[in-house]
Amino acid sequence: MTFLIWLAVIPGLYLILRVYKLDKQEKEPAMLIFMLILLGAVSVFPIAFLENCLDGLFVSMLNTRGIVYMLIENFIVVALLEEVGKFFIMERCSWNNPAFNYHFDGIVYAVCTGMGFAIAENIMYVVRYGFETAVIRMLTAIPAHCIFAIFMGHYYGASKAAEIAGDRAGYAYARKMSLIVPIVLHGGYDVVAALDSFIGTIIFIVAVVALDIVAVIRLHQYSREDRPVSNQ
Repeated sequence: MTFLIWLAVIPGLYLILRVYKLDKQEKEPAMLIFMLILLGAVSVFPIAFLENCLDGLFVSMLNTRGIVYMLIENFIVVALLEEVGKFFIMERCSWNNPAFNYHFDGIVYAVCTGMGFAIAENIMYVVRYGFETAVIRMLTAIPAHCIFAIFMGHYYGASKAAEIAGDRAGYAYARKMSLIVPIVLHGGYDVVAALDSFIGTIIFIVAVVALDIVAVIRLHQYSREDRPVSNQ
């Protein structure tokens, strides 16, 4: 059991460390990082409760074999609740923190929060379903949560810079995109993962590999182009 727990935890911690190392300008406070990971993990429980309640509502209203239910289940019940929940925690912990002074900081905060959530969720899956699930999720679900967080954090950092610059339009746009992009990516990922066929599996593998490549390229680009959120 101990081995399975570590197998569930290590991939998320590894991705946090990789992103943290790409924060070249100024490292974030250890206590802030710890709080984001911890609260991200704790958020699994209220979010799971809300997901079960909302899913029960839609199950009573819709045909669970239909396309409408599948889209609602993946984009609203799962993606919307989880990404909004992670964003809420990240914002409450970091928005007014003096350490939030570079664009890339937003990515660090989002990844720490997202990986905290993913680690806690992964432990529950791995304890219940075992080693095979741990390996599959290590290659799919954990990196996916990290990718959603990378794009959330990029726009989150941009919204901070726009607010400081007094750019209301830029702030509103970046703020919306910091939720819309991860929700769309998350929902799309879950829909493709739910395709129960050989072709569906191929599409899922291709989509995961493509998403991983794009995210890695963008992450390194964001790191190279990092700049203060204020020119003052």
